[in-house]
Amino acid sequence: SVDLHISNELVDLIEEGFDLAIRTAELEDSSLIARRLLDSQWIICATPSYLKKNGHPQTPEQLQSHECLMYKFDNTSNDIWPLYVDGTEQLLPVNGRFNSNHLSAIKRALLSDLGIAFLPQALVYEELQQNTLTQILQDFTRKKMGMYAVYPKARQPDQKLKLLVEHLRQSLQQKQAYYC
Repeated sequence: SVDLHISNELVDLIEEGFDLAIRTAELEDSSLIARRLLDSQWIICATPSYLKKNGHPQTPEQLQSHECLMYKFDNTSNDIWPLYVDGTEQLLPVNGRFNSNHLSAIKRALLSDLGIAFLPQALVYEELQQNTLTQILQDFTRKKMGMYAVYPKARQPDQKLKLLVEHLRQSLQQKQAYYC
């Protein structure tokens, strides 16, 4: 049986009794075993109507005059976006009046023409294919985040957990176009 818990909070797997977590982040906790499932590409995008009304940024600096929709994780707003200029990562401050700790809420705001967002490609893949969203500044974005199956070291994973992790990995690999 599966008891699914969805949260943006970083839960303590051991303390809270979880067998497995799926995390998209830089991992730091050495008391956990992490199996990379795949890398998730992030992109900058907006609706065609937002770009028509507000202009189409051609350089990272032009983002500073746009409404940027920002992901707020762990009570900190991501108002600095990592962009690449001449092959060097630059941390660009952006502005905006919409922040959320939930990527789906940012996607909804994005689709409502409220601004420009920096999101995982997988979250907006279908909208990009349908031209509901337009990717911008491709030459300046290289952000990739690993997606991991994470479980406590102290617990020897049983066969069911191993099979679940392998199933997740294979399922994600089959939809690799969504992520890369």
